[in-house]
Amino acid sequence: KKKGGVKAHVMIRSKDNVPCFVHITSASTNDKTVMPKLDLPEGSIIVMDKGYNSYKPMAEWTKKGVSWVTRLNKRARWECIAEREVSEEMAALGVHGDKDILLGNPEKAKKVPLQEARLITFYDEETGKEFEFLTNNMELSASTIAGIYKKRWQIELLFKRIKQNFQLYNFLVDNENAIKIQIWSTLIADLLVKIVKDKADK
Repeated sequence: KKKGGVKAHVMIRSKDNVPCFVHITSASTNDKTVMPKLDLPEGSIIVMDKGYNSYKPMAEWTKKGVSWVTRLNKRARWECIAEREVSEEMAALGVHGDKDILLGNPEKAKKVPLQEARLITFYDEETGKEFEFLTNNMELSASTIAGIYKKRWQIELLFKRIKQNFQLYNFLVDNENAIKIQIWSTLIADLLVKIVKDKADK
């Protein structure tokens, strides 16, 4: 049989730790194509992997009053327009830099206008690694932005939980519709188990 792959694009609410958006595609589908499908209310804060960096929907979210936080893609084009002062308190928390930038490719500005954003350099003592966080939120402290990005780990814990509790590494059949049914059934079962567990813990 031919080998193939499937990709589940999942968004969870941080407070619930369960999926609120799921879109299933082939493994070869570019992550960026999913972003326009997200209908986020004003005031939302979305945290995403750098694979989802797409400036056009990010600019639309900014217009709608939606904050986004992600990591800087190495191929990203940007220009520093101002250096923010990093206080001793922020430096002690791991903030190594805080810049206001113009994000985007000047050569493609007619199609996707450059947008103002913020680039935060943060050192994580737990991992010993330095990260570059990208956000359109100009008000929150740099350490808060770093803390918000750390919440993205919840999605990894969701997938870990599903892999541990359900047989999703081996599909029962090989047609597209049946595979989607198996994935949806797994997500529903995980949700029901979590509801029961949460009630039992109270």
